Amino acid sequence: MVLQFREYRGRKMIYLDCRGLDDHDLIHILEEAAEVMRPMNEKVPVLANVTDVALSSEFMEKMKSLTRDVFVDKVENTAIVGVDGLKNVLLKTYNFLLNRDLRTFPAEEEALEWLYQGNSRMKKEE
Repeated sequence: MVLQFREYRGRKMIYLDCRGLDDHDLIHILEEAAEVMRPMNEKVPVLANVTDVALSSEFMEKMKSLTRDVFVDKVENTAIVGVDGLKNVLLKTYNFLLNRDLRTFPAEEEALEWLYQGNSRMKKEE
């Protein structure tokens, strides 16, 4: 299953397993994630694994559009695993243009811990 709800140390999050997906499937999973998040009342952390994925301009346009329409209001923080080369440049551009702070990690365990820590800090500040 590509989109899953997971818990890590008691924190609920969305996990997007995009490893090896083609462009059509990547766009579909973004749309699916947006549909799942739209009715949610609270922001949720997201972990995405994009190992062995090529990001197209169509994907990036869809990502920008859904970020403005849905993700900015529904995503608490995002950790991404599998970012290298051109994906790193695209991510930095995305973060700059949309004033986002998607973080990259070499392994899922580190990404999960960052999401947990970020979520815990936000809860304490409320």
